[in-house]
Amino acid sequence: MNARQFYFLASSLLKSIHVANNAEITVEMNPEDATDELLQCYCDCGVNRLSLGAQTFQDKYLRSLGRCHDSRQIYDAYTMMRKRGFQNISLDLMYGFPGQSMVEIEADLKELGRLQSEHVSLYGLTIERGSRFFVQGVSGPSSGQMAEQYCSVRDRLVSLGFEHYEVSNFAVSGKSSVHNMNYWQGGNYIGLGVGAHSHQDGRRWWNTGRVRHYIEKIDSGESPGEGHEDLNVEQRLAESVVFGLRMIKGVNLRELEERYQCGLSGEQQAAVKQFVRDGYLALKGDRLKVRDKGLLVLDEISARLL
Repeated sequence: MNARQFYFLASSLLKSIHVANNAEITVEMNPEDATDELLQCYCDCGVNRLSLGAQTFQDKYLRSLGRCHDSRQIYDAYTMMRKRGFQNISLDLMYGFPGQSMVEIEADLKELGRLQSEHVSLYGLTIERGSRFFVQGVSGPSSGQMAEQYCSVRDRLVSLGFEHYEVSNFAVSGKSSVHNMNYWQGGNYIGLGVGAHSHQDGRRWWNTGRVRHYIEKIDSGESPGEGHEDLNVEQRLAESVVFGLRMIKGVNLRELEERYQCGLSGEQQAAVKQFVRDGYLALKGDRLKVRDKGLLVLDEISARLL
């Protein structure tokens, strides 16, 4: 969206709903889209957090990803953000590129540390079936190499002063992403637009993902909703445990059981005990959290507990 479009959307939303005075208002943007006009528009609309899709500071990997920016545009965009007064900036960082060395990863981390953002979201490159990399037969690092890279990047980010508060997210003190934490704590949220998902107290619903269909529904005064599901208390408890394990601090099982007035099934309890015995999870009192080696297989742990 250009500045005029964004201002129209944001001002319409702010007139339609109550927004708390201390609300975190985040905009995601790519480096090539940053302009003084657009950043000023964000300021005028109350935006106080920016998430910049940097990915890497090495041009050869940006080109291989098909990104529309180069490393210079990352620095230019970041500088403009700071000059506009933004004091809460998150940077996306990727690792696991085909052929990427630890020396190159360290170079990315050095540049990231030099910029001193307040937040970092970390993503390992996955090659999905049907993607350009897949069609071209490109293969990434092995799972063991990806695990080694993840641990190395995590340790380096912590040494730079970031708190590792969620599997893929790091922040300086007091700058954890509010909307991220809401998701992992099973909170409610409203999604607006094509393909958007919403959740309220165990009921999830989503809009059609087809743009033309969405517009036709809106123009005719109909709901663009495409489906919904209602979770029972047992499902909500299991999801709260699984989502909560993404947070490094983990979850308090007793509090969750009191909230939903039910407990984990016998099979789920047995799985938790096995993961604790094997060193993937840690249980101290009522608090269950993931251990370092559990972070590397969290998807498998989650699948066993759902």
